[in-house]
Amino acid sequence: MTINPFLNSERQLRNGWWILIFFLVLAAFLVPMIIMAQEYDEVVSMGRQALVILLASLIGQLLRRKPLAEP
Repeated sequence: MTINPFLNSERQLRNGWWILIFFLVLAAFLVPMIIMAQEYDEVVSMGRQALVILLASLIGQLLRRKPLAEP
């Protein structure tokens, strides 16, 4: 039996890859937001940052096909 670096024994994507996907989704939202804030000389508020983290978490749960209430 060979060890697959992407899938676990249940043929699901390993957790480390999901962490990477989360950070990529997070960066996809934050980088343009930061660039636009610098361009317009604004500050990215804590509320906006929290909203982006929540959105990235929701997208991750949807990609995993898991209920939103599951950690």
